[in-house]
Amino acid sequence: MATRRQLLNCALVTLLLLLAGAMAGAQEKVRLQCGNAAYDDGESTDFDWFGGGDAGDPDRMFAVKFELADFGYEPGYVEITGICAGNLLAVGGLFPNDIYVYPDNEGVPDDSVALAVARILTGNGRGASIVEFDRPVTLHGDFWLVNRGGPELVSTDFNMEHDEEPTEGHSYVSEDGIAELEETEAGDYMLRAYLRPTDRSYLTAGMARTSGAGDTEWRSELAVLNVGERAVEATASFRAAGSDPIEITGTVAAGQLLAWDDVLGELFEITDELAGSIQVDGDGPLVVTARTYNQSDAGTLGQFMPGISTEEAMATGEVGVLSPLASNQQFRTNVGYINLSDHACEVRVTLHDAGGAQVGSERVRSIDPSGWKQDNDIFAVTGAGSQDRAYAKAETITNNCTVWVYASVVDNATGDPTMIPVIIQ
Repeated sequence: MATRRQLLNCALVTLLLLLAGAMAGAQEKVRLQCGNAAYDDGESTDFDWFGGGDAGDPDRMFAVKFELADFGYEPGYVEITGICAGNLLAVGGLFPNDIYVYPDNEGVPDDSVALAVARILTGNGRGASIVEFDRPVTLHGDFWLVNRGGPELVSTDFNMEHDEEPTEGHSYVSEDGIAELEETEAGDYMLRAYLRPTDRSYLTAGMARTSGAGDTEWRSELAVLNVGERAVEATASFRAAGSDPIEITGTVAAGQLLAWDDVLGELFEITDELAGSIQVDGDGPLVVTARTYNQSDAGTLGQFMPGISTEEAMATGEVGVLSPLASNQQFRTNVGYINLSDHACEVRVTLHDAGGAQVGSERVRSIDPSGWKQDNDIFAVTGAGSQDRAYAKAETITNNCTVWVYASVVDNATGDPTMIPVIIQ
């Protein structure tokens, strides 16, 4: 028979084991910490699953419907930048599954329009599977994230983690296509989105109020258009090398077009000869365009300049081409650089003749954050000589940079410029 001391020791050991087990369980419980738009509570309790062969069937799917109002957004003023999925349960993975972003059409996904597609990897329990899109996608209404089978996934396990029921009424499952989607009887699926407001920044360069070669007189027109359904608060900033930025803040009403024929003189009240860049920041999408022109006795001769956003610029590792260019008695070529990054970036340009051979030396320029520089008559600057037909290659050589490059081919007789935008390869 056990003594009183032995019974007490046994009870103490049992209590310690129970506490240790509880602490271990608490430590093992991991919450999903990714995305900023979700209906699940972050704790994976189980998973729904289609067999390996079924993963190749596009009629098999798990889906989550997202309503913008639930996250404080309005249609047209929010964008999705990526997705993430639960991978907190080890079930023998990794398994690739494809997530489709579909717009909502009267309560069901519209799979005729795939706004984005992302491949997740789940099943090994090592944390969230996160995918960032190459380009953000503006959402003009509610949307769905659909984990859907496909031919490439034949013989692959097809699963979706979920939290503990009941659901929030946004998770759906189907074995027979989109038309048969029905609310799941499990918990909310661990499928989330990264959303952000469509704050926009547009940079346009070559904005001038100055004299140029061949008795040219350069001025710039700027236009800002709001095609949205609400007003956009905007700030226009002019930057020129060696000068402090000048900022003007105002409101662009819904449907309103604002334009200035001589933007440096009229909007920024500049009287000195200057050239630089104008950045327009808004709390919603805008259409920003510009025109830089030469004032001549015969009228104005000019070139269009777009307002460039980060998504349209050339990133580190990409190569852009400017074509066709020329440098002879009839034409000269200028090359401009716009830095859309928040730090200085270097750009390298090489010139090539019509046969592809490099002519002249390479040109490397360092561009200030949100800044602009231009090489006037770049063929002369690099020693490339006279070229009737030529092109240029440009690349950003600084890490984590986005830069836009253009050429301006100017008629020496009239001063008429033609803008050549970079084509990213």
